[in-house]
Amino acid sequence: MQYIPRPIAQNLADAKAIVDMILGFTGKNERINWAITEKGNDKLL
Repeated sequence: MQYIPRPIAQNLADAKAIVDMILGFTGKNERINWAITEKGNDKLL
């Protein structure tokens, strides 16, 4: 991925591992995830 230094998930197990990693970081207040949207639209830019 261009701005995130990790490989794209290729299967469900990969995706679960990424979600678990993110939840671990946020649970310890070490990192956050964010995105930009237009007002009134939930589509990520």
